[in-house]
Amino acid sequence: QTEHLSDPTQLNLVLQEGLQLEQQRRWGEALSRYEEAARRYPRNGELQQRVTLARIHFDLSRRYADQSYLKAMRELSEQQALDLFAEVGLKIQSHYVHNPNWNELVRRGTQSLQIALTDASFERVHELRASQDERHELTSYLWRVLDQHGVRDRKHAQEMVRWIARLSGQRLQLPTTAVILEYTCGATNALDTYTAYLTSDQLDDVYSQIEGNFVGLGIELKVEEGSLLIADVIPRGPAQRAGIQPGDRIIEVDGTSTRDTSTEVAADLLKGEQGTYVRVTLLAPDGSTRQLSVRRERVEVPSLEDVQLLDAESGVAYFRVSSFQKTTSRDVDAALWR
Repeated sequence: QTEHLSDPTQLNLVLQEGLQLEQQRRWGEALSRYEEAARRYPRNGELQQRVTLARIHFDLSRRYADQSYLKAMRELSEQQALDLFAEVGLKIQSHYVHNPNWNELVRRGTQSLQIALTDASFERVHELRASQDERHELTSYLWRVLDQHGVRDRKHAQEMVRWIARLSGQRLQLPTTAVILEYTCGATNALDTYTAYLTSDQLDDVYSQIEGNFVGLGIELKVEEGSLLIADVIPRGPAQRAGIQPGDRIIEVDGTSTRDTSTEVAADLLKGEQGTYVRVTLLAPDGSTRQLSVRRERVEVPSLEDVQLLDAESGVAYFRVSSFQKTTSRDVDAALWR
C-alpha cells in the first residue's frame, strides 16, 4: 500500500505531540500515541525508538508507584534477586518462541537502568546522592564494556548482571537488588509488546480479570489529557449507583490532583480494601464538577454486552463477548437460553 503525501506531516505531528507528553511525564499517553502510530508506520526507526523509551519510562513509573513491588524489592536479598534473574532467563531460553539474543536483553536492561537513574521516583526511593556526572560516567562505562565484549549466553548474562549490580553499588551506593530487578524487567519487556514483568498486585489484577470479579468502583479507565477518563461503567456497580457516567473525568482522588501526579499513581489511589471509601472529584462533559464518596466493593464483571434478539422471526440473536473469563461459558449459555 502507498502512503498518502500528508503522512510524513501526520507522523511529525505525532512525534511532536509525543515529545510534549514526555516533557509532562505523561508516559502512558505518550506510549499509547506512539504505539498507535507505529501500527501505521511499522518501519519508521525513530518511532520505534520512541515506543521503546516511552515503554521503559511507563513501566518504571508503574513499578515505583506499586507498593507490592517496593515491598518485594526491600525484602529480596542480592542472591535472591540474582536467582530471580536466573529463573527468568531459564524460562526465556526454554519456552520463548525465538532463541533469545542475550546481548540485546542485557543492553535493554542497561537502558532501563540508565533511564531509572534519571527518574525522580527511583532517586527518592533509593535516596540516590550521586551527581548526574557520576551516574553518566557509570552508564557510559557500562555501554563501552558491552560494546567491546558483548554477552555470549545466559550464564554470561547472569555474570554480567551480578558485576553491574555490584559496580553500581560501589560507585553510586545503589542497592544491588534494585539494579538486578531493572535488568530482570528490561529482559522480559524487551522480548515483544505482549511480554512484561508483572508485580504481585498486577498479577492479582490479571487473576481478577480471569475470575470475572474484583474489588473496586466498577469503572473502566482511559488515561487522557492528564485525567482519568471514564470509558465505561459496569452495570449495578458502586460507581453506577453513585451516579458516575461514561464521559466523566476523574480530576482528583482523595485530594490528590491527577495533574499533580502521574495518572498511573492516581489510578492506583482508587484501589483499596473492600468496604473502604474513596473521594473523587469528577469533571462532567459540560464542564461542571462534583465530588463523590464511593464505596469499594466486589464487582462482578459481565463478559457479554448488548445481548439482543435482532430478528425474532428468523431467530437471529446477537451478543458481544467483551472478555474471556471463567464465567464466559455460563454467561453465553444463559444468554442463548434467554
